[in-house]
Amino acid sequence: MATVLIGRLMKWGIFAGFVQALSFLVGLNWGAIGVATAYVIAGYAILWYPGWVIPGRLINLTFGQIMLNLRGPFVCSAVMGAAVWAVGTAIPVNWSPWGKLAVQVPLGLAIYVWCIHTFRVQPYLELRQTMREGW
Repeated sequence: MATVLIGRLMKWGIFAGFVQALSFLVGLNWGAIGVATAYVIAGYAILWYPGWVIPGRLINLTFGQIMLNLRGPFVCSAVMGAAVWAVGTAIPVNWSPWGKLAVQVPLGLAIYVWCIHTFRVQPYLELRQTMREGW
């Protein structure tokens, strides 16, 4: 059974590698922007969904279950990103990049931790429980 699973993953890896390499070659006709565009199209439009479904199928995990599990961290990341961006637009332009970074990184961390705590994201709750038990 394990050999079959490894074989499927190997075939998927070969196919995905071929698609990525082909996208690189196609993009070369348009320079660096063409390579980047072709790489994004190959990675997200062609390989993204099967890249989740094929390994998930091997462990009886559906695409819907995967997306439900990622919903909480995704929403918290989006909230954090929006807040950090908003603060970044409010910081005066004459600030140094290090000064901006010193404000935005701790703010982003605080907002993300607040968000995962408030929305009770499951991995966060499991980490807290593990830490309470003393690892």
